[in-house]
Amino acid sequence: MENNKVPQTLNFTLGNFTILTSRNLITDGGAETSITPKMLAVLIELAKHQGQTLSKAHLLFAVWGTVHTSDMVLSRAISDLRKVFSDSARKQSFIETVSKQGYRLKKEVTWLNSTSITEPQIEIEKQTATQIDSVTTCDEKSGKKHAKIKRLTIFITCSLILCILLYKQTFTSKSDSSITVAKVTQITSNEDPKRYIRFSSDGKYLAYSANSSKTKGSKIHIHSLKNDETHILDEMNANATTTNANIVTYQVAPTFSHDGNQIAYKRYTKSSCHIMVFNLNNFSQRELSDCPSSKTEALDWSSDDKNLVSTVFNPMKNTESLIFINVISGNIEVLPSSQDKASGYFWPRFSPDNQKIAVVYFRPNNNSWTIGQVDAQSGEFSEVLTVNEEVSQVIWDETGEFIYYLVVNSPDEGIRKIHISTKHIQTIANIRSGSLDFDIVNRQFVFIKRERKSNIWQSHNNQQGEITTTATFEHFPQTHSPSLSPTKNTLAFISTASGIDSLWLKKRNANTLLFQGSTNEKMSEPTWSPNGKELLVTVLQKGESRIMQFDLELNNVKRFPRKNNVKMGKWSNDGTMMYWYEETDGHWSVIEKDINTGSTRVILDHPISRFEIVSSNILYQKIGSLAVHLRSLTDENKPSVNEQKIISQISSYGWDAHHNRVYYISEAAKSQMLSSMELATGESTALYPISANQSVNSSRHLSVNKDGSNAFYTRIHKEQKSIVLLNLQ
Repeated sequence: MENNKVPQTLNFTLGNFTILTSRNLITDGGAETSITPKMLAVLIELAKHQGQTLSKAHLLFAVWGTVHTSDMVLSRAISDLRKVFSDSARKQSFIETVSKQGYRLKKEVTWLNSTSITEPQIEIEKQTATQIDSVTTCDEKSGKKHAKIKRLTIFITCSLILCILLYKQTFTSKSDSSITVAKVTQITSNEDPKRYIRFSSDGKYLAYSANSSKTKGSKIHIHSLKNDETHILDEMNANATTTNANIVTYQVAPTFSHDGNQIAYKRYTKSSCHIMVFNLNNFSQRELSDCPSSKTEALDWSSDDKNLVSTVFNPMKNTESLIFINVISGNIEVLPSSQDKASGYFWPRFSPDNQKIAVVYFRPNNNSWTIGQVDAQSGEFSEVLTVNEEVSQVIWDETGEFIYYLVVNSPDEGIRKIHISTKHIQTIANIRSGSLDFDIVNRQFVFIKRERKSNIWQSHNNQQGEITTTATFEHFPQTHSPSLSPTKNTLAFISTASGIDSLWLKKRNANTLLFQGSTNEKMSEPTWSPNGKELLVTVLQKGESRIMQFDLELNNVKRFPRKNNVKMGKWSNDGTMMYWYEETDGHWSVIEKDINTGSTRVILDHPISRFEIVSSNILYQKIGSLAVHLRSLTDENKPSVNEQKIISQISSYGWDAHHNRVYYISEAAKSQMLSSMELATGESTALYPISANQSVNSSRHLSVNKDGSNAFYTRIHKEQKSIVLLNLQ
């Protein structure tokens, strides 16, 4: 199986036992026990996921290639393995049965290289004994044999220790998790949505944006860490009027000035946005400037309190640039923009000496996130670190030599720290948060802890013509990315448990595991063939993306045969063509392949977030855009350059397309509406309202049957956010 590709010659140890995979042997000292290939495959799969609970369906699919095999074959393999390890169902020192979940390997796994110690040593012993037998007596054989083996054992052992020390030194120079968090304190525990948390310069106050039952929209909250009191900024404003209080406003991105006397933030109303400055001495505020159009809401004060830094989006160049806003005059200065299209600077933060600005820089063509510095005078950009994980925020430490950064939407989410000169990386804490700040006075972090559960919901017309909306799953921890089969009787979906994605099928009331990814792999875009007999899914991991292709009739799976990174696999309506998004030399394009002839061609040469094929057209969204575009594929030599914007604004990635229609989620007066557009006429029709708060996963979120009467979509089922302090001392 694809997720089983640990080389069979790669040996490993479990406690005192050594597993020789190439010989189907388990050794314990001088004793050797042969095991069957299936027993070995089960053990390897458990070893690959050491410490994790694997379901029976996972192990059956990984080893026997199908989930329809009887559980008895797996139970027998587990029982036989336990006998080899002198283990039992009662003792369970090596393989643990987790009730109603599966099996877990308890012992630590140590993988050995292809020339592992144990196996070559056995062969050397045999060769040495044979050579000595031919030239010596029995007594001489024994003495010389053991002396040579002893010298050889000492040499190999010392070499191994040296290699481990060198490896550890090399690894530690790049990453180190040695920092111990001394104290974690929860500040708030209510369910009010919160975001954009910031410390005051002295570390005594917190400012954040929050919704509450008392206010309409979101308001800036000021929380004292000394007496645990919280005040809403508008209630503190001496100039606030009853009229202003009745206007629904959304206040975001608060930031304290370094002298502690002012808070700058953005205030949105229905028709405008302004950058405001609130004076904490006399509780008054003033309007500084209009908000520039931006992809992020971040604001930060310069260390001399003369300027604010923010970002501005240029729709013509499709780039994000930095701007300085003078806090006295409100004048705006735009720094030179980033060079790559569809990318830009995000979450800017001034360095302690005011000379540089830390930023996050996204390059969509290779799906990489770069932490960088921008010179505050010249605007020159320099790279610090590039990663294939999403980075939300960057913060300087007090020396200006380190940058803390927050990794989000990853199984390995958390706070990390990089030394700008040496590139030395440390993991500070594994947390789930979208907002982070660092108090340099007390050396502590504050973050907004996220607890979120997503579920797939179904909306449809019942027999009485009423709209019925129900949650599809009750017992799965996280479900998303629904994809309804053409036969309308099977739903493919992705479930996430303990940070690991799995591909499942739901048919009637039965759920079947089809494929489970490994740690640090994310799945997206499950897509059916027109006949409903095959399924594609994209598997993403650090620096790599691939497509897995499932034949549901034959119960087998194979990797899509392309050497480059590929994702978003599709079929044409008649099943004669295949399409996918492929990276070549850092550049992504949509490729079309004729299944009969094998010929391929590029049909779209542009960075996109998603696409669909409908009849002789390609529909797609560009990176950073919520509009849906259309191009014709009728030209056999090259794709048409005539691009049409058929839908100007949709709700995130909530759209589906087939049979000359596009189904999409749009904003309605008091809810979200499922609508359809006929491609031939461009006429849109509102079908029925649905509740479709989108989850953070940016893959397919909407799957609609042919007539639009039945819709599946991802919705956040439960979410709670708490403010937490994390002290490093």
